[in-house]
Amino acid sequence: MELEISEKKKKNTKILYVGVIVILILIFVVGFIWGLFRVLALEGTFPPPQLTEGLSPAPQNAAEAAEYFSSSAEKALREAPKFVNSHGVSIDFDEAVLSFSGAEYPGLYDTMSLVSDGVEEALEAQYETVERGFSEGFEDVFYPPELDTADIGETGAGDFSCSYIYYVCPSCGAKSDEHLSECDECGSDREYETAYRDDYTVTLVLWKAGYGPAADDSMSSDVADELAKGLEGFCNIVGSSLKMESLQLVYRVERETDELRQVSFVTDYTATVECEFIGDYAEIGTVTVTVPVRGSEDYYFTWPSLRLNKDYMYIEPRQQDNLLATLTCDKPTEMTVVWTSSDESVMTVDDEGYMKAGKEPGTAVVTASFEFNGKTYSDSCEIEIKIPVESSAMSKRSLKLQAGQTGRLEVKVGPSDATHKGVTWYTEDPGVATVDEGGLVTAVSAGKTTVYSLTDDGWYKSSCEVTVS
Repeated sequence: MELEISEKKKKNTKILYVGVIVILILIFVVGFIWGLFRVLALEGTFPPPQLTEGLSPAPQNAAEAAEYFSSSAEKALREAPKFVNSHGVSIDFDEAVLSFSGAEYPGLYDTMSLVSDGVEEALEAQYETVERGFSEGFEDVFYPPELDTADIGETGAGDFSCSYIYYVCPSCGAKSDEHLSECDECGSDREYETAYRDDYTVTLVLWKAGYGPAADDSMSSDVADELAKGLEGFCNIVGSSLKMESLQLVYRVERETDELRQVSFVTDYTATVECEFIGDYAEIGTVTVTVPVRGSEDYYFTWPSLRLNKDYMYIEPRQQDNLLATLTCDKPTEMTVVWTSSDESVMTVDDEGYMKAGKEPGTAVVTASFEFNGKTYSDSCEIEIKIPVESSAMSKRSLKLQAGQTGRLEVKVGPSDATHKGVTWYTEDPGVATVDEGGLVTAVSAGKTTVYSLTDDGWYKSSCEVTVS
């Protein structure tokens, strides 16, 4: 009898275990399906880029780029931000060409590449890095050249470019320098949207091989000397030369302030070195090694500023949040930041940047400021008090019409008390069906298209497949 009871207990325990596992699997499956639909409902929720124009328009040609550089450099000299001047040298042995044939020496390029690292460091060490603090000035170090626009850009033999535009996938936020019609990362077939970078990056080719004045190849002997030191015991340097190929001016300016961030004079050379190999490589003999060398003189400018971590945010009624201010100056932790709200009935802010929302929806601008070297620096954030949209659902997932017929689609926006419940309607192929601002679909011609809506708040997407026969 006891044995039978024990067996029953075992059986019941097994059934219980199986039941628990089944329940857990069901929970997982239901959760997965719910999550999948949730993800589909969130399709297209990435906010569109805010296209803020620069304080000065982007230069469109070499003449404008030269003028913009001159005015930006004068501003830097006049206002004296923090300043660093440094030099860089790179020797690209990955692109080296060795003029010999016959036996292969697989370790040769690797060995010379390792040597090049030491040569780069030695050449850079010959130049002094100059640093100046805020308001100290650097007129004795930074000499902006007067650019002759007849030698560059569209009017001359040089080149000009200004980059600040990039593109963003409206569904997932993926970035690209190309204007793509679909996204490889998330699979969206929505066209990328235009966005702006913080800086203008301008490149002017001031000199290139076969055009312009000859340059002073002062680096030639230095490169040869350092290569000789680095290659000692490996090969002897019989002779060397350094041919200048091009000279570029590259500068970055913050678009919204016209503040110069970086200036680089980049010179490309071709180094030709006659190497007499010795030791393990003696059988190679004397060969010519041709290798690209790039030298750069770089100037960096750091401007006093105050930056908030956000330029827009929302808070629900009666809730609290905070902003963070980053100060760029001497001894930022000792500075006093003053916080203000444009409408304290909507939003209050204390002297640490902690904010408290009012009872009703509304908008206020919170500003933080501080004084440094006799000037006031500030930044602002627009704060909206609202109940945000969290979902949207189309009344139909599919709609069949004949050409000329109409059908009504509706969107349910949640939660029901959301502050902004408006939606904007789109059709992927207006040749098949159009949709008006109220969701009325008009069939045009046979085919299939997708009609979808985006909520004005949160950019939640919901869609309906329309078939026209």
